[in-house]
This record gives sequence, structure tokens and C-alpha cells, in this order.
Amino acid sequence: KLGDFLVVIVNNDQQVKLKGSVPFMSEKERVEIIQDIKHVDAVFLSIDDYAEGSHAPISKSLEAVAQQYKGDIVFAKGGDRNSDNIPESEKKVCQKYGIRIINNVGGDKVQSSSMLLGGVIKAQKA
Repeated sequence: KLGDFLVVIVNNDQQVKLKGSVPFMSEKERVEIIQDIKHVDAVFLSIDDYAEGSHAPISKSLEAVAQQYKGDIVFAKGGDRNSDNIPESEKKVCQKYGIRIINNVGGDKVQSSSMLLGGVIKAQKA
């Protein structure tokens, strides 16, 4: 258990495009799915819209969440992110607000929307 209140930041469609992909489902659909997860207390649709190297950081969103939800905040990052590839802007926000970063939450990435899209395209060509 990492905390008492879970806020999930959902990437917006622009961020998905900045990562070199196309949205598998719309940001609205992604938000609705995350809202329906039992242990999620709040969902925040990312307000970020820029790239930092090969990443689409969520530093603006992270700062907004830190300002809205006071207290001991943990930034739990998924399996495809680690201390070696966290964008500098996210590190700065975490330092500014005393946010603790935990990497590899949920273990290794099992599937991605890119993998799912690739499977659909391959099936359609067959």
C-alpha cells in the first residue's frame, strides 16, 4: 500500500501522439475506464502538451495535483519508467513539492496500446 487516496493522471490524446503513437481509445474513454476502477479515488486528465526528448512528461499535471491534494504525495510510475528515464521536469516538480517517486509500480509492462493496435492491423491484413 502506497497511500490512502489514489489519484490517477491519464495521458491526454496530444501526449499519446507526442510519444509517436495514435490513441487506441480517446482520452474520454480512458478517463471513464480508470474512474470505474474500484480503488481509484480521483482521475486527473493531463494538462501537459509537450515533449521532453522521447517522453511526454506530466510535470504540469503533477504540479496541479500536488497543489490540489495536500499531504504526503507519492508519484507511482508504471513498469516502463524508471529513475534513468524520468523527465527532468517531473524530477523538478517532485523536488519542489517533496513528492516521493516510486518506479516500476505494477511490474513490467505486459501490453501496450501500440502492441494491441499492431495485433488488430495484422489480423485485418490476414
